[in-house]
Amino acid sequence: MREKEPIIIDAEELKEQEKAQAQTKEKRGLGQGAIDQFRLMWRLIWDSNVPLYLKMIPIMAAIYIVSPVDFIPDAFLGLGQLDDLGVLLVGGQLFIQLSPQHLVAQHRSEIQGNVIEMVPDND
Repeated sequence: MREKEPIIIDAEELKEQEKAQAQTKEKRGLGQGAIDQFRLMWRLIWDSNVPLYLKMIPIMAAIYIVSPVDFIPDAFLGLGQLDDLGVLLVGGQLFIQLSPQHLVAQHRSEIQGNVIEMVPDND
């Protein structure tokens, strides 16, 4: 079996690739997109190049979910679970947005089956 060769891209190609990934994401559906987002968060949490203080965002969101203290008590069926879901989604998106974007792009590409090698932009 042949190994995939790394693809070397610059900053402009990276932006074009992100646009193509967004279009592919729209076509793949909500379920697969949510799974890919979770996989991306998981990979970023375990990436040693992501600062520890950023890794605290999804960890704190998870702690909030299992914590008995809520903004809206779980006794209100539906609403109590919605605030948990909201905290999880916002925490995950915040973590991804604040993480180093070259790492986000690299992990996204690997999740989708492409292997890229980052080259710094010399502008």
